[in-house]
Amino acid sequence: MKRLWKHMAVCKDQKCLVPYCISSRSVLSHYRRCKDARCRLCGPVRETIHRSRETTKHKQAIQQQNMQTQALKKNNATPTPALDPSAQEAHLQITTLAQAPVSA
Repeated sequence: MKRLWKHMAVCKDQKCLVPYCISSRSVLSHYRRCKDARCRLCGPVRETIHRSRETTKHKQAIQQQNMQTQALKKNNATPTPALDPSAQEAHLQITTLAQAPVSA
């Protein structure tokens, strides 16, 4: 498959004899040009890509939330899930300052 992709990147031959070159280039060309959201050919591919991006965003949000929770636990603070991320950061800073030893 990698060999085909490398070949397709440079091939311009309309009568190319490399197996799957012409058909693959045709499908790829259609995908790049198509604007129809309901296209039977590239619609499923676009939907899969969209779902994959959404899943990645969701995983990143969960990972960020877990990191914030761990930071709060490390500082013996109680998590405030109702706060937006910037408010949570401010809460963490205030809690950290409140727990810091006072120097004379």
